[in-house]
Amino acid sequence: MIPRKLRLQLMERAGNRCEMCGRGCMGEALSPHHKLHRSQGGKDTPENLVMICNSCHLLQHGVRSVKS
Repeated sequence: MIPRKLRLQLMERAGNRCEMCGRGCMGEALSPHHKLHRSQGGKDTPENLVMICNSCHLLQHGVRSVKS
């Protein structure tokens, strides 16, 4: 789990915009995502984390769509 202070820092940096696709979806950045996953040695640092929208987060993890 990402510490609250770090999450707030990331949200401020992102300006509530998805840092993954930028202008593509213009989705609200709600989810922190590791560039290098923790399982591969990635750390919880601002340099290794981006704030992304839920749609982009699902795509990053191989989920193409969500059924309602």
